[in-house]
Amino acid sequence: MKNAKKLPLVSKIKSTLLFAIAVLLLIAIFYIPIVFEFKYFYIRIALLFLFIWVITVIFVSKVIRGKLPNTLKNIALMLYTIFFLFAVSDIAFMFIPRSNGVGFSWSSRIWFKWYWKPLNSFGYRDTEPDTSKRLFLFVGDSFTAGHGTKDVNDRFSNIFQKISNPIFHNIQSVNIGKRGSDTREEFFLLENFLRDSKIKPEYIILQYFGNDIEPVAHDMGFKYAGVTDGFVPYDDINKLGKFFVLGSYTINYFYWLFPHIKGEGYLDYLSLAYANENIFNQHKKDLLQFKNYCSLKKIPLVIVIFPLLENVKESKNIYINCLSKFFEESKISFIDLSDVVERIPPKDRIVNNNDQHPGLITNKEVANALLSYFRNKLQPSK
Repeated sequence: MKNAKKLPLVSKIKSTLLFAIAVLLLIAIFYIPIVFEFKYFYIRIALLFLFIWVITVIFVSKVIRGKLPNTLKNIALMLYTIFFLFAVSDIAFMFIPRSNGVGFSWSSRIWFKWYWKPLNSFGYRDTEPDTSKRLFLFVGDSFTAGHGTKDVNDRFSNIFQKISNPIFHNIQSVNIGKRGSDTREEFFLLENFLRDSKIKPEYIILQYFGNDIEPVAHDMGFKYAGVTDGFVPYDDINKLGKFFVLGSYTINYFYWLFPHIKGEGYLDYLSLAYANENIFNQHKKDLLQFKNYCSLKKIPLVIVIFPLLENVKESKNIYINCLSKFFEESKISFIDLSDVVERIPPKDRIVNNNDQHPGLITNKEVANALLSYFRNKLQPSK
């Protein structure tokens, strides 16, 4: 009799422990990405599998083998299905990379973990420069570095190397693009790289984008509270929502499929920045540093101007026309990519709907534009 009485008690204790373990596992599963980000990536996967096992044991013992009323069984089945699907989908989404323009999503972090390589000894996403080759040095921001481009060989710098070698021979494109850099930082990176690498490139190609004026405008008190200023990720949801969005790879993936950065008025902001004489004059001084430095080093400079990929016509009026005039007056060689980009269907210009960096087709067309430019300037190596 005593043993018979003990059995239900032991069963209750086991059930309580399993429920407690399931709850603790669920809390740990949500808290790991919130607190540690990628630090315990594979431990989280193990916890998800353990969570599936625990809830399955509970479901089998209490629902399938238990004597619950049909109504409670249906509720239990529904809850089990929800938690099971959540765990399975979260495991799956921990291995689904998707590039995002701002890089805050978990899928974007996975993308960088998988594809942001190779990294050379100088810290750039590129191979080592070979001084026995004709070196073309590409300087720029994320457009040059290849944000959203899985394979470095699909960047415009690398494609240019591939298509130009059969004509000019022995060319290597050296890429020192850095995500988030602007004209001032790019000049600093150029100086340091040439000093440290001790190479002398045959050409320096500086990639320019419309937002390069932002830091100058910012320093002069003209700020835009949108993309670069005042944006706090997940600030548009409450604390509970933030807990679920940050704690689940599945929820986070779908959250970032929708825009969360306020871009209203950005084109007006850029227009005013370039139209402001003081701001633009200071920005021109930053650009002239490249010309003066390249003249001193006796290295030809070419500036490649990218339009806003989704607003090509507006780009001309906002900054390309005034920059073109300045470059012509300053005798700086440049390539305006407006017509090149405009010929590409809008959806093919970019990586995806959440990443407005150049897609594969755009990179190919930019490389072709570079080849056309250099056809009349380069001689085949002997």
